[in-house]
Amino acid sequence: MVMKSWQVFVFIRLCTVWLVQTWFVPDEYWQSVEVAHKLVFGYGHLTWEWSHGIRSYIYPVFLASVLQLLKTLNLDTTTAVIYAPRVLQALVTSIGDICLWNWFRRHNMGRGSWMMFAVLTNWFWLYCGSRTLINSFEASLNTIALNLFPWNRNKLYKSSSKFLWFVGITCAIRPTAAITWLPLCIYHFATSHTRKSVLLEMYIPIGITLTIFSIMLDSYCYGRFIFTPLRFLQANIMEGVNEFYGSHPYFWYFSAGIPVVLGLHLVPFIFGAYKALKQNRGSVEKILLFVIVWTVAVLSAVPHKEFRFLLPLMPMFVYIEVGWLSEWSRKTSKLLIWFVTIILAVGNFALLGYFGLVHQRGTVDVMSALAQQDPQHTSVLFLMPCHSTPLYSHLHAKIRVRFLTCEPDFTGNPLYLDEADIFYRNPEKWLLQNFPDNVSISHVVMYDILYPKIKNFLTQNNYTLNSSFFHTLHPNGRIGEHVQIYTR
Repeated sequence: MVMKSWQVFVFIRLCTVWLVQTWFVPDEYWQSVEVAHKLVFGYGHLTWEWSHGIRSYIYPVFLASVLQLLKTLNLDTTTAVIYAPRVLQALVTSIGDICLWNWFRRHNMGRGSWMMFAVLTNWFWLYCGSRTLINSFEASLNTIALNLFPWNRNKLYKSSSKFLWFVGITCAIRPTAAITWLPLCIYHFATSHTRKSVLLEMYIPIGITLTIFSIMLDSYCYGRFIFTPLRFLQANIMEGVNEFYGSHPYFWYFSAGIPVVLGLHLVPFIFGAYKALKQNRGSVEKILLFVIVWTVAVLSAVPHKEFRFLLPLMPMFVYIEVGWLSEWSRKTSKLLIWFVTIILAVGNFALLGYFGLVHQRGTVDVMSALAQQDPQHTSVLFLMPCHSTPLYSHLHAKIRVRFLTCEPDFTGNPLYLDEADIFYRNPEKWLLQNFPDNVSISHVVMYDILYPKIKNFLTQNNYTLNSSFFHTLHPNGRIGEHVQIYTR
């Protein structure tokens, strides 16, 4: 029996839940499922972002819904608690895929197959689509909104307000989403037949409704009145906290970000972008290309940059790429089409296999071993760069833990060093100062590269190597090839 298109999307996204078994970035756990775990089960670590109120609870509450269901049904095993939020996110991503499919089919009947191919062979989108990243959730909301966006300007404005609900939720979750939607909303407003009605009957009431909802939810969860988007902008833009976690040159998104995110799909995207430039001013491809360039240019002005920040632009990348592939495939031979599709598929699946199953998996695997320990007799010391592993969202047990922190400085001290930096300057000195009597620590977790620096401490306190987990073929800096557990 041939699967329908929506079934294919759901099936592939659910497969990636088990195919992707590696570590990517800390926010996948510490800003989502860790918070959700604390909401439902009453314990979990909240990072400084939550104490300073710069994060919205909307996404953690969404993930907490499935954890609450497991708890109510008494099905909250460690495995279920780990995978249920990822399954939920995978389903949300598949809904975005289906909306993208509908968008393509509605605009051009010949693009549906290429759209499915472009989405399901993009290694980075498969790599991140089932991860509990706020950026993955934002990308899905963007896709749904783009599907509902009134690209046909002849439609009545009253039928074109649905997309604003998803835009509003996206901006409430991540204020930076406004960068992407600002030009699209200006375009929508400028091409509306009755601009006053659009403003008074759509933008203002929807904006007020979602703002009130966001304030009420966050204020309830934080236990005090708070408007998180404002706090987010103050911390990251005005105080420049994001630069504390690394900075890149202005051109980084163009030289590294987009090429990595698109992989081999970069080539058809470049051809599609050139094709879009030659189209009429009001064409969908040209509008989307402008939005991409605008968004990347604005994001480039911020020192801190990450690959995942490009995820919300993924449906736009795909639309432009597929616009060229669809036209190209009508003019070329079947042999060349098969050759190109095989190259794109094999290249991207190879990247997905390596990064999804091999690269940076030790920090996830080690949590499975720790979760099997008796909580009453287990205390763990993580001697790793801060937030290198998940925590209670994967332990799902009240095990005592101690890890190196890396909270930013809000005092403006130019000589400020976080705890992790202080530790790595002189590891044994830090250990002697913080653990003069080390009886309470039963497990020490660290990268193998650290062992020579704290060998004396481990030996003197009778720690021996218990387990070792492969992490990466490319150890770098403070990151080693293996993650090790030493027990006393």
